Amino acid sequence: MEHNRRVLANSPRYWANNRINSDWEKLHSEAAQLFPAGYAKRYTLKKEMTTKNTYNLEGKCFTAISNSSTGEVDDKTVFTYHQKGDLVWAEYEGGQIIKGNLIAKVIEDGKLDMRYHHINSSGKIMLGTCLSIPERQPNGKMKFKETWKWLSGDKSSGYSEIIEI
Repeated sequence: MEHNRRVLANSPRYWANNRINSDWEKLHSEAAQLFPAGYAKRYTLKKEMTTKNTYNLEGKCFTAISNSSTGEVDDKTVFTYHQKGDLVWAEYEGGQIIKGNLIAKVIEDGKLDMRYHHINSSGKIMLGTCLSIPERQPNGKMKFKETWKWLSGDKSSGYSEIIEI
């Protein structure tokens, strides 16, 4: 019985008839185009996700308050976040960043396991990985302490902090 449920959840008809929302469908569609055939069969997306945190990033905007010297994000960069359960994604631009996107999964203690990519003002496509640790500020706004590593370019590592604006 469990096997039948997994097969059903991986079928195109399941995805067509059980739409979560248009943003999720767009994200899934873009991912399916970027990855080899059979994306949906290998990466099952849960309709209902459990959140391991007490925050909701939907519609919240952030900017950097600090960054390592090899980082490209600065106080002119604005991140607009979205969240559905344990799935978090954002668009960002400004400063050295022409356009960027990130996707993350909420893991233990509300941390974000993140991958990001952007085009910088030099026209280079950059990508990296990041672990973001949430911290609620006295004013109720969120701050993330981020340890990141470039997967392109010089492949350096760094530390940054972003705060809700």
